[in-house]
Amino acid sequence: MKNSLKFISIGLVMVVLLMSQWAIDRPAEAAAVAEDKVEWRNSSDAAVSYYSTGGATSTATFWLKDGALETTPAASTTWSSISTSIADAATLTLGTGAISGTGAASTSTSDAAGGFTAGTSALSAAPSLTVNSNVVTIDQYNLTAGTFSLGDASGTTGSVVADFNYHKIDSYDGATAGQKIAKVTSTSDSTGTWVAISEVSASGGSTASYTADFYKGSVILSRNAGDAEVAGSVFVADGDTITVSYYGCGTSCTDGTDSTTLIASDTAIIDDTDPAITITSADATDDSLLNDTTPTLSFTVTDGASGFTSTSPTSHLTVLVNGCRVNAAELSWGTLAADSLKATIALAFGTTWATAPNATCDGSTRASGGFGIDTTTATTTPSSTSHGKVFSYSITATDLAGNDVTLDGTSANITVDTQVPDMGDAVAGKGWTTKEVDQKNGLSVTFDESLDAASVTTDDFTVDGTAPTSIVMGGTGVTTNKVVYLVMENDLAPNATPDVRLVGSVTDLAGNELKDSSSNTNCTTAPCGYADRDSEAADEVNPTISNVVVDANLLAKSGTATLTFDSDEAMKDNGASIANGCTCVLVSGGGSAGNPTATKLAVTMPTSVTSGTAAFKQTAYSTTGIYGLVIQAVDVKDNEGNLGGVEVANENVSSQFTANSTATSTYTAIKLAKWPLADHDADGALSDSITASINGGAAVAVTINASNGVNWGTAETVNIAITGAAAAISSSDTVKLTYYYADAAHTVEVDVTGPTVSSKSPSDGSSTENTTPFVSVTWSDDEYAGDTNTTVTISKAEHTDPDGTTTDISADLSTTDNKSFFYRPSGLAVGEHTFKFSATDAAGNETADQSWKFSVTAKAQTSVSLLPGWNLVSLPGTPADTAINSVITSTQVDTVVTYDPSVPGGWLTAVRADGVLSGTLATIDAQRGYWVHTANDDPIKVDIPGYAAGSQQLPPAIALVKGWNLVPAVSISGATSMDADLYFTGLTWTRGYGFNTSTDAFVSFISDTSDDTEGNIVVGKGYWIFLTKAGDLVP
Repeated sequence: MKNSLKFISIGLVMVVLLMSQWAIDRPAEAAAVAEDKVEWRNSSDAAVSYYSTGGATSTATFWLKDGALETTPAASTTWSSISTSIADAATLTLGTGAISGTGAASTSTSDAAGGFTAGTSALSAAPSLTVNSNVVTIDQYNLTAGTFSLGDASGTTGSVVADFNYHKIDSYDGATAGQKIAKVTSTSDSTGTWVAISEVSASGGSTASYTADFYKGSVILSRNAGDAEVAGSVFVADGDTITVSYYGCGTSCTDGTDSTTLIASDTAIIDDTDPAITITSADATDDSLLNDTTPTLSFTVTDGASGFTSTSPTSHLTVLVNGCRVNAAELSWGTLAADSLKATIALAFGTTWATAPNATCDGSTRASGGFGIDTTTATTTPSSTSHGKVFSYSITATDLAGNDVTLDGTSANITVDTQVPDMGDAVAGKGWTTKEVDQKNGLSVTFDESLDAASVTTDDFTVDGTAPTSIVMGGTGVTTNKVVYLVMENDLAPNATPDVRLVGSVTDLAGNELKDSSSNTNCTTAPCGYADRDSEAADEVNPTISNVVVDANLLAKSGTATLTFDSDEAMKDNGASIANGCTCVLVSGGGSAGNPTATKLAVTMPTSVTSGTAAFKQTAYSTTGIYGLVIQAVDVKDNEGNLGGVEVANENVSSQFTANSTATSTYTAIKLAKWPLADHDADGALSDSITASINGGAAVAVTINASNGVNWGTAETVNIAITGAAAAISSSDTVKLTYYYADAAHTVEVDVTGPTVSSKSPSDGSSTENTTPFVSVTWSDDEYAGDTNTTVTISKAEHTDPDGTTTDISADLSTTDNKSFFYRPSGLAVGEHTFKFSATDAAGNETADQSWKFSVTAKAQTSVSLLPGWNLVSLPGTPADTAINSVITSTQVDTVVTYDPSVPGGWLTAVRADGVLSGTLATIDAQRGYWVHTANDDPIKVDIPGYAAGSQQLPPAIALVKGWNLVPAVSISGATSMDADLYFTGLTWTRGYGFNTSTDAFVSFISDTSDDTEGNIVVGKGYWIFLTKAGDLVP
């Protein structure tokens, strides 16, 4: 208290000293503008040194004084045809011609200047009077009123003429020749503008006057350079000097000639820069949260141009707190200079900001008291809760040029919180990750406002006398750090309601401390040894489910799977619905497409309230499919524990959004990696078991289509709309889903349909020349999403040959996956063959007697074309029977010749005699070419088996000698023609010949390695080839 009094005393002394300085430094009132002078002034007749345009336009005003600008125009009023004598006391009025008393006349006034107004225009001297053409002396006259009487000429009739001069309100338009009196220029606009001036009653005044000789002129100051061309405007920039120059009338104010002689001038500065306000006290920084009801609000106002009047600083400032005006005496001043003012709010002793003001705070009426701030009402921000309502202060600073700046509103918010935090309820079984979760070894303790997390430690709390091992601050948004989560070393008992005490202290964000003290009301004798407590924490420890057994995971028709489980605490057998929280099993899945919901499977407790049993019957869940089972146990405090859902976090499904969605409500079918979906929280709905993250953002809500949202069939898709997204999903977005599926141990598959044949070979009704074809049959038993039983067992495999003989071939089948089965016969007879299979799936469903047929046909003979005459031919492969008369059966062939350099003489010949070919050539094979002579075009037709896969037969290799060789055109690949260079690969040859029977001419060819597509070796033809060295032809 002594220190406070000391500071207040010092403040009062400073105020007294400053007030005394103001009295000494305050200037005397400015004198009026002197004769032949011009000055920038305001309406208070104070000199002006600075002007502001406010960033656009403003008006600057000057006054000048010069008697030489005064003019007295001549005028004349005539009274004619006066028929009644004018009385001696009659008053005649100039201009109007009125005559008081007697006398009447016709009147007229001649006024070239047009400025005379009867009764208001002052005369410059007494009028000159002529009565009936005789000059007379005026008896009485009034220069101001413009009246006179005739005196000795009273009683006059006839005519009276009064000639006079008068004062008018002189003005000069600044545009007409002879009217350009005053000019304003600026640094940026040296051409400037002539300004109209008008006679007024006084320096700083605006009232028109006839005789004062003061003149007022105004000019528009504009920041727009284009306004330099506008009369009456001058272009200015910040920092410019504006000059008013007064030239006067010169020789005469009525001769129409402008003067070029400068009589006087005055200058002012353009200041368009606002002052700056800087808060210098930490208490008053924006968004401050304090617990002091007399915070320090200090600030400095600076201005580097027009600045301030240091002797009257309060004329430049308006300060409000919580809408209440801060009076001049409540400002303690530091620096007082033309370019800087520093002040601190200092209320009267014993008054705080929370003290009520003496009057309603409307910005002007408060005279004393505090500012009425609220320090106890609960208030929230987007990230916290505290006490005390947010209030703002406002500081408006105005410099000499009139530029002003205000610091207020969102830049000047303060909250004062004087309320100590209060500990509320404790809840057992809770923890915090990024949200509140069920946690066996955790408790939550809620306070009525956000705490300073740094003030909270494990030593501050006990749970049944034991300190927690760690602390987690929880809450988001307005609840941030309102909840303290205590993590214990061991799990709490299932029905725990421990005594939770705050044995240390915690502080709120403003620094108010909750601690044990002599004023503690939580016990009968304070201090209590603890600051606050919840003697019986709420039991929200969820039951733990264990020992789950499903005795059958695959059911056929009429099958039953019994599920048993244990709970670590007593369960309620209340028969409640899913919505009301049941001890039950939530079943999801099955079918091809369906609603995104789970159904209730009742649980009984036949032996103990901690053991449950449920019967999953195929008759109740009749549709083939996989079903997920989530078990829920509800204890006597209605806490719900469940088991069976497994989380998949952030599965990337972006590739399935192939087109831009039109809205967040657009549904897209998504295939998930895990199946079936599970109702992880046992609330009957699957939509809340899926959330989405877009481009790495926070999780948002997903809606599953209500009518056909989940395809439980082999499509394995869920039809979702990401309704929580900020915008429609585009194909370029990264979309990740977090969802729950049923643990494999918590599934039952229902299968009431047999497997189907998905493919067979050879196909039904087909034919083949292959006598040893692969016979295969593939079974499909993948009938629903997540089907884990897709294999079959062959219960029948039979082959019926063309003779009707049926053979069991089941022992000869081979398989690697128990889905596709293969049979390779040793040789099938020509004719129709029937194969019949039966198979049983894992559930025991049999599909019987699936049969199909195909035919084995005789192999077609190879045909070698002949023309009448000599033909050079070869066989493309070795015939089944090489005897010459078996190969050549046409009787039109009379001679066959070949060349074999390995025999003496080289030539082998067969000639037809007695209907058969005989001679040195006894066989025909694929080792050489043959000359065949025939009388017609019957072809050679021969059975050539070819090279079968797996056959014990080497591909051909033909030994050739140096010199000429007669070679065949052989192909085991089925080609009909080949390039010579490719065919004779590995041989060194120079030339070859073929023979064209049609032209009876040889056709020569040589090696051309640049073209491998010539096709000059034709299957069925023979060729002469010359080798420079021996080699082997490998077709």
